[in-house]
Amino acid sequence: MTSFPQPSVSWWLILSCLSFCLPGQVAPAAVSDRAWLEDFNVLAEEIIQYHQPPGVAIAIVTPSQVLALKTYGVRQLGEEGNIDEDTVFRVASLSKCCTSALVAQLAAQGRIDIESPITYYLPDVQIASPEHT
Repeated sequence: MTSFPQPSVSWWLILSCLSFCLPGQVAPAAVSDRAWLEDFNVLAEEIIQYHQPPGVAIAIVTPSQVLALKTYGVRQLGEEGNIDEDTVFRVASLSKCCTSALVAQLAAQGRIDIESPITYYLPDVQIASPEHT
């Protein structure tokens, strides 16, 4: 079994953000070659066994298809109810790093200007202070 260091919370946020924010073009060399998927499954199961979270759902998705979907564990410790494809997870502050990574990608592609006011793209957004909007 692989030895994993005990991660800090920020490490988990970065790992999760990367897994959420990878563009579809970064998919494995050939989607039809599923050898990488077995390696991924083995690694995922080792990480889950090491950290023993109550439950985990993993999906590998491209713009055109779901390549893999696996669930492990229970929804809440000490209670019945396994995690399934319909389980809703709280993302807490994770959405902030995902949003910023996606905004950075859009800016790098020239699709948005991060110096423009947000109301240029989302006219209905209002923040309490007009100068901050």
